[in-house]
Amino acid sequence: MNFASRISDYQILVGHLWQCRECREAFVRDPRSMMAGLKLTPEQMATLQEFVQSPYQLLDRLQTGTGLAEGDFQIAVAHPRTRLRHLGVRKANPTG
Repeated sequence: MNFASRISDYQILVGHLWQCRECREAFVRDPRSMMAGLKLTPEQMATLQEFVQSPYQLLDRLQTGTGLAEGDFQIAVAHPRTRLRHLGVRKANPTG
């Protein structure tokens, strides 16, 4: 897979949720805070928020219900940026 090109924040979110149980659980509890700061369209946000209604099917829905083509989903899951940090993590304010 070619990881040289930039992937979208949506793909990073989907890929990380697929990989990280801790972030999936936090996403189900509070999806808005987990999406804060990411460049997502209103449609992408609405799609992801619908997934919270059926948390036991979240992995299946991430794979089939995001609107990502199979190749884009595979890139999202395997991309190194999806593993860099957990969702909802904010950079510290340098001024304190």
